[in-house]
Amino acid sequence: MQYWVRVLHAVGILLGALVIILGVWRYVTTGMLSPMMIALAIIIAGPIEDLLTIWAGRRQPVNRALVNLIDAATSIGFLLCLGVACLVA
Repeated sequence: MQYWVRVLHAVGILLGALVIILGVWRYVTTGMLSPMMIALAIIIAGPIEDLLTIWAGRRQPVNRALVNLIDAATSIGFLLCLGVACLVA
């Protein structure tokens, strides 16, 4: 079971990186804002949320309210970026 969790985690990271690279590439080459906003949404919901959650988890004692705040704020950022992507598409 642990093997498949690691495999799926790696696949998720690779797919996220691919979408980010493609989104930035499309923005740079065509000026289209939608792909860039999708890339930004993935960055917010992925590595930024992970880093902030790790930071919050290292605080002693672990502040669950801070972890919940990070989760809510990054979810809002993710949805705002996707909303802008839909509006400008």
